Parts: sequence; C-alpha cells; structure tokens
Amino acid sequence: MAVRTINEGWGSGSDIIIDESTVGKGAIPVAGDNITISYTAKLKDGTEFDSNLSCTFTINFQESPMQGLDYALLTMTKGTTATITIPPSLGWPHGNGPVDANSDTLWDVEFLKIN
Repeated sequence: MAVRTINEGWGSGSDIIIDESTVGKGAIPVAGDNITISYTAKLKDGTEFDSNLSCTFTINFQESPMQGLDYALLTMTKGTTATITIPPSLGWPHGNGPVDANSDTLWDVEFLKIN
C-alpha cells in the first residue's frame, strides 16, 4: 500500500523503512504503552532468525534491544501489517546471534492491539 521512511536525525544510513501492506484504522501507541504484535524477523537474504505469533511488550527506548522497531511501531496504527527494515544503528550494530555486525534486519509485523 504505502512505503514510508522515518529518520529522526539519526544520520546517514539510519533510515527505518516501513512498507505497509495493510493500514489499520486503530489507535497509534505512545511511548510506555504495552502492545501486542505478531512478527517474523529475517536477514536480508530471507533467513528467519526470530518469530512470535503473539508478543506483548512495552515500548521503552531505554531497555529495548531494537530501538528501530519501537520507533516504527510509534508511527503505525493498530491493525497495520508491514515489513519494517531496521538499520544496524537502530538494531544490532555489533551483531547478535545470526545477525552479522552492520546488517539490516527485516521485520514482518502485524500490530494486533494496544493493551
């Protein structure tokens, strides 16, 4: 449906790309909200490294290992499905498990609800 790019002054190469396949009509979360999403996380080559059909968490930039995911979710309405591309500077700049250092990660997300 729509492709959006967000960059809050993080610098060159730090764009979060949100490719929405369905735009929801629900509320937009704010920092501190507990939300539930369904997601599959992949490398650019399509290798899946994480998945959860019902993950509930608090949007909290201080404790989040994936700040890019938090930033993206703060721009999405409940009910949205999207593929989010997160640059390493807002994900795992030094790598983590199967994610190499300085690798973008792709997150297929369905925003289920604000709890």
